[in-house]
Amino acid sequence: MLTKENLLSVISFVSGLPENAIKGQNRARGLVLCRHAYYYIARKNMGLKLAEIGHFFGSDHTTVIHGINKVKDMISIGDEITCNFIEQVNSCIKEKYLIPTIIIVAIPSQLDDNNIIQKIKNLGCEVDIMKKCFDA
Repeated sequence: MLTKENLLSVISFVSGLPENAIKGQNRARGLVLCRHAYYYIARKNMGLKLAEIGHFFGSDHTTVIHGINKVKDMISIGDEITCNFIEQVNSCIKEKYLIPTIIIVAIPSQLDDNNIIQKIKNLGCEVDIMKKCFDA
């Protein structure tokens, strides 16, 4: 499970910078990018509240908002360093903390199974179709 501490660990691993330096007050460019990336991912992927993210870093919610907006701005202009860093962190999170789950769904014959399957695919899920497993 991805926690606040695990996210910091992943960002530290990807950046090669120590966790305590990332959580510190140093304004070096690389450390600021790590902090801002943390804010952005914690909010977007984990749904953490701004105050909760700020508390973890000893900052207030306005600092977190600023960092999130900076990352959004850099992504919107296609900044290669920011985009690659966020992508690497997200990839590492997926590999380490997201466990694939298999769900078996029985769709009654009176429903449009193609429509339901397409909606499931649109959510980003892989679908393996097994026809007529059960007779109702």
